[in-house]
Amino acid sequence: MKKKQTKKSATSCGSTAMNCYGFSLNSVIAERARPTDLRKSMQVVDEFCKAGILFVPIPVLNKKDGGELCTESFKRLATLERKASLEA
Repeated sequence: MKKKQTKKSATSCGSTAMNCYGFSLNSVIAERARPTDLRKSMQVVDEFCKAGILFVPIPVLNKKDGGELCTESFKRLATLERKASLEA
């Protein structure tokens, strides 16, 4: 009996990164992130999801880049907060 194949949408990553990007993400990582940093990132993701905030995961290139992305994230959250207070 043949297994029914289902076509995945372009936005569905499935179980591996290979499905989204067409290559293994492990092949492009020079230095792996520390588990504690990954846990902190996952906590932020969880809070965004609970608040209903759409986000885009962006790979961090290095420590400086990570700081810049955090700064941009804080600016965007402040903008969302201002908009929400104006609508209330």
